[in-house]
Amino acid sequence: MRRTGVVLARQWPDWQVAKHVWKTYSEMKVSRENSLRKAVEGSNALLHDVDCMRNERCEVGPLAANAVIQRLCDWRLPRIAEEFWGQVGIPPDANTHILLMQGWAKSGDSAKVEHWMSQRDASGFPRNILCYNAYLSALRKPAEQEMKAVLAALSAKSIPPDGRTAKECLNCCGSVRAACALYDASFKPLLREREANAVFMKIAARHGDVAFISQLLQRQKEATGQTPDVIQLNMLLNAYAENADYLSCVRLLSAMRRNRNAAMAGAGLPRPGSGTPPPAHGDEALLRKANSKPDETVAPPLKTVGRSTPDGQPTAVSFATAIKACAAALDRGSLDQGGRQDVVRSAEAIFELAAASRIVGNQHVFTKLMEVYSHVGDVEGAEHLAKVLAKCRLPMSPPMQRYYDKATGRPPKAGKRRRV
Repeated sequence: MRRTGVVLARQWPDWQVAKHVWKTYSEMKVSRENSLRKAVEGSNALLHDVDCMRNERCEVGPLAANAVIQRLCDWRLPRIAEEFWGQVGIPPDANTHILLMQGWAKSGDSAKVEHWMSQRDASGFPRNILCYNAYLSALRKPAEQEMKAVLAALSAKSIPPDGRTAKECLNCCGSVRAACALYDASFKPLLREREANAVFMKIAARHGDVAFISQLLQRQKEATGQTPDVIQLNMLLNAYAENADYLSCVRLLSAMRRNRNAAMAGAGLPRPGSGTPPPAHGDEALLRKANSKPDETVAPPLKTVGRSTPDGQPTAVSFATAIKACAAALDRGSLDQGGRQDVVRSAEAIFELAAASRIVGNQHVFTKLMEVYSHVGDVEGAEHLAKVLAKCRLPMSPPMQRYYDKATGRPPKAGKRRRV
């Protein structure tokens, strides 16, 4: 097979076309930074290959069509998948509607999921647990009433829920307490304790329930002896950010960096940033500032999460979340001018710590700091950050562009996004 499209030595049956689609396009990963560009490039190449194979009179049947639809839906392009299915003109099988429902669920469009559920009913295929899981995933959270209706429908049709149903229903709950009650009443046999804890932590982080996350981490440490990993610590940072508690974020982030440096020193590795001068606001200065104003409304993180393992070293998400807490504190508008400048300096110090850890080349960290500058109208800081972004050869994302325009007082521009 030669790739100028596809030139074949023989005609392929349906299963071989499906195998080619899976083998050629399954390795393409779409991340947040390149989602639209990569998805469009992948879909254009995929559809071009399929057209070439059809011109060579290869059989594009249900297997091949479903493989193409699943690739497009994985790239969050369900509308193009619908258009492709209409052009091929193949009657749906038991999987086609489910693939399209899952594609629209990833885009968060519950109305389209309901549309394809009705199309599935009209085609004579019964609804199964995958259909209901896709609908639950597409709902805008919290959605307790819709979740209760789905559970009632499952009970009426005698369809047993699975682990995915449990996770989606718990995510639909409006509070951690409601999720715990639902888990104990309906889903306890379906999830292992660690899986349930992960779901509860996500819900608690979304609602800013720091005490509940600390309780789960303490229980995990007592039961298994395992200390928190970086994902769990990032959830705790998210909970602090929801409360605009940037000082607690600083304390936890400083503890994570100390444990990371200790782990690397024990392994004989150089400390990150050891060849560069220390930032103006280092760990010690930030930690003194955080401890000088203790917040008694939440549990102190260093006493509840214990000592972090090497897996608990801070990532770009950790630093971005800590800066997000600074932006949330500014957004609440309860600080005077001196307090606002203090928050901005803390956000800049966190950014410098990320640079010292050699992970500042991440767009999310830049975006959150630009959001901080937009809240205070810091033109000089925004322009300097844009120059640093250009030196790192990173594009300015649409959210960052909006924050930059707000910080500098420029009207937003339509059309192609600008690179600074």
